[in-house]
Amino acid sequence: MPIFKASTIVDELPPPAPPPKPKSLLFPVLGIVSALVVVAAVGLFVTPGLFNAKAKPVGMSEEDRALLAEMAREGQAGLINVPKPSTVLSVVENSLPDKAQKTEPAPVTTEVLMVKTLKKMADVCVTAERQRSKPFCRQMAAEACAIDGQSAAAREHLAQILVVGKDVLYYRIVPNLELFWKDWLAGNKAAAVASIDAAVADSSIIPKAGRNRLEIASHLAAGLAAVGRTTEALAILQSHQSTEEDGQLACRLQIASEGRLTPLRNEDSLLPWSAPQAVATTAILLARGQVSIAQAWANGQPNNESRAECLSIWAEGLAKNSSPTGFTEAVSAITHAVGDLAPQLAARVLARAARGRTAVTDPAGSLEFLKLASVRLAEVKLPLEPAMPESKSLLMDSPPALAPLMQAATAAAEIAYAQSLSTESDTDVEATLDRALRFVRGIAPALPAVLQRSEEAQQAGVNGLIRMLKRDLSLKTDAEARPLVVKYRRNLANLLDASHQRFETQTKILHRMLAAGLKHQVWNVVQTSNAVSDAGKRDEFLTTSLANELLEAFQKTEKEAAIRNALPENLIFKRPIQSSIRDLLTNQNIREAAEMVSHLDFKTENRDDVALTLAMELATSEKLDASLKFIESLTDIVLREEAYCFVAGLATQNGQAEVIVKQIGLVSQATEKAALCRGLTAGVQAASLLQRAAESVPAKSSDPKN
Repeated sequence: MPIFKASTIVDELPPPAPPPKPKSLLFPVLGIVSALVVVAAVGLFVTPGLFNAKAKPVGMSEEDRALLAEMAREGQAGLINVPKPSTVLSVVENSLPDKAQKTEPAPVTTEVLMVKTLKKMADVCVTAERQRSKPFCRQMAAEACAIDGQSAAAREHLAQILVVGKDVLYYRIVPNLELFWKDWLAGNKAAAVASIDAAVADSSIIPKAGRNRLEIASHLAAGLAAVGRTTEALAILQSHQSTEEDGQLACRLQIASEGRLTPLRNEDSLLPWSAPQAVATTAILLARGQVSIAQAWANGQPNNESRAECLSIWAEGLAKNSSPTGFTEAVSAITHAVGDLAPQLAARVLARAARGRTAVTDPAGSLEFLKLASVRLAEVKLPLEPAMPESKSLLMDSPPALAPLMQAATAAAEIAYAQSLSTESDTDVEATLDRALRFVRGIAPALPAVLQRSEEAQQAGVNGLIRMLKRDLSLKTDAEARPLVVKYRRNLANLLDASHQRFETQTKILHRMLAAGLKHQVWNVVQTSNAVSDAGKRDEFLTTSLANELLEAFQKTEKEAAIRNALPENLIFKRPIQSSIRDLLTNQNIREAAEMVSHLDFKTENRDDVALTLAMELATSEKLDASLKFIESLTDIVLREEAYCFVAGLATQNGQAEVIVKQIGLVSQATEKAALCRGLTAGVQAASLLQRAAESVPAKSSDPKN
């Protein structure tokens, strides 16, 4: 989803002719959905509300009501002659007030729905009213046409981007990649290579900032990897990869939106990925059926950590998609793939495979992977927790290698998280969590002791440190001690960085475990650490937002009082902002919740992550109307477009296409209509994948033959 705003809108060439109707049913969608009664107009939209203006609900236009009525007529007349067509939408033909109500809803097949959706997208591309970005509309339309197999129409939309979006020609990359995949999987290699070459030609103008450029890069890398141009793919990601929140969110969104659609909350890494865009590339390859290529891509990563991360996603997908008869083969393939990895990295991959079996409700399969992961992790020796070094030791000692300890901690945490999702006992989870934290504590002494030493060194100054070093090292002159001051300060600064990493990593792990429902285990860790008298071993978790989250988790219980009594005297309790937002949603104060989300800071409070997560949660918890109301109340139009696209996909996949069709008519902005239509096409595609999986679960790759 682009997040860049186009410049001045210019006139464009005449719109292309409506795409031809496909000859066969594109994607059957799950079952018959309930009848849709189209409401009359509910008011007029007064202001254009471009860019950051808040969208206001309007009545359905005559054009949109006519579109629905036309769908109904064509469905009733049986104009689409396909064998056993699936019905995805039922429309009651009393949309127009002068029509007599039908006794039975007229069915609209998937084929009709897609034809009308693509026509609607073509229409919104040329409208001049409430139009934030014509290039964006063209991009969405080109992607949708490519997904539907309408290559000629897709290329006409791409040609129009040259007219209306000369400064955003990188908008053509993802549509060209959709064309690539359509041809590549059909065996039309010449056409596929032409499309990916066109995408590569535009890659030099991908912006240097923004989350959208990261998503584009992963899409492009996946296509290049599929055709064997791995070196080019790695070069793309070298220029467009971010370990910050934007990179993590981009990765999670792509995992959630490729293939079968899932809520955003289901696609988390326990700790941040070190190569999130490479991980997203793996997920895209898997979603396109390129299982062996995804494994090769993982093995081609520039370091073992990013290799293990990509193999984790590959293993999770392979485990999730293996049939009961193919499970033994999947276990063998995964254990063989991690055979040459360091044990802590292999354990991480196996833990993610366990999550894959949990996702398909296979406790025995999950347990088998967990046992394999635990065996590999047991090969890693637990470190001793270092004490705060004296002056001589600080000058002489070399710090422990951080990477292996962090990798082991991540693996143990992934195992504990997978255990919390499976049938493992609480004792197993608590023991594994303790192991994860002990790996982290091996990095450095606890933060309070190192902070104190750092403050003392700063107060002492150069002369004070010279006197201290002369005393502690039995030196006779200032000249002997002076060169050691620089080394002492440098080593102390490195130690302070390591102790910060110790504290922050443990806090992140505990946050995730608390979110997974392990509040008692987390409180035990926090309470035990808080009681330690040695500042070199005391992690003061109650000074972080963990305290607020624990109070929220234990509210109105006996432990709430115990937590309050343990809090530092100067700590002011502040309720987690997301708890307040969820309360508003629970009480049906949806617009107030959206306003609160809109005021979150874009970077420090992860506004987009919160908004998209909540919108998807509502959409998948039988509250689709609330989700759409929440989205339309967000103040940032670009965020609204992105949320509409994801929610439309989830809703359509789950058999609620009729609600999305209605929303297309109700929104006022052209780009919002385009985003909803684009999401609808993704949902149709995802529903087809679900139906195929239900009929026969694939156990092998569908990689095209060379």
